Amino acid sequence: MYKIVYFLLAVFSLLSCKQSDNLPLEMSDISLKIGVRTAHAGLSNSSVWADGDEMGLFMMASGQSNLSLGMEYNRKYTYSAGGAAFFLSGQPIYYPTTGQVDIVAYAPYRQVTGNTLSIDLLDQHDLRSLDLLYSNSSIGIVKSKEEVDFNFKHMLSKINFNLTAGLGGSPVVLSSAQISLEGFSSDATFNLATAVLHNANASGTIHVGTNRSAILLPHTGTGGRVLTIQLGAQQMHYTF
Repeated sequence: MYKIVYFLLAVFSLLSCKQSDNLPLEMSDISLKIGVRTAHAGLSNSSVWADGDEMGLFMMASGQSNLSLGMEYNRKYTYSAGGAAFFLSGQPIYYPTTGQVDIVAYAPYRQVTGNTLSIDLLDQHDLRSLDLLYSNSSIGIVKSKEEVDFNFKHMLSKINFNLTAGLGGSPVVLSSAQISLEGFSSDATFNLATAVLHNANASGTIHVGTNRSAILLPHTGTGGRVLTIQLGAQQMHYTF
């Protein structure tokens, strides 16, 4: 009889522990306030945020590495030049009553799968949409009415092209020259939890067009990379 009672108590204790582990996290009434200083943006075409720029934000328990299990997942903020601030789409984000949180943010906003953000650099017509900015500087944050600031960093590389007309050449004609790149990695994935690029792959020709800048994946080595400049029917290839 006593053994049966002890066994039932043990089972009840185990079930109680499991049920308490699954209880929803209690949230406070203090909402997250963000302050993103324009000096930290450094977007490719400008040093300031532009009206309509979007960023994504994740909030999770401090030390958690699976963003999908966090409290907030890829919440969209949109910048308003008139208000000089980012505004959240949807319901406010609240801090938990107890404990610390880590906050990760990136720009520009896009769809995310798990921890993974896909990168495709083949089309270079809009550099702002390719210039990946990332911040994981807000770690171990406790609930506060103060603004949380983000220190964004560029995660990709930028290359500039300076085409100069030779003797007798026309700068006007040269401005129509088309630039393309081959042998450069054009797609990859970025882990938003670890800030690491993975699966870099040279899937095709990167079309820079008449732009004189390009956003590329960071890389080492120069073997097999080709810069092509096309001016009318004339093509010039430079291998490095």
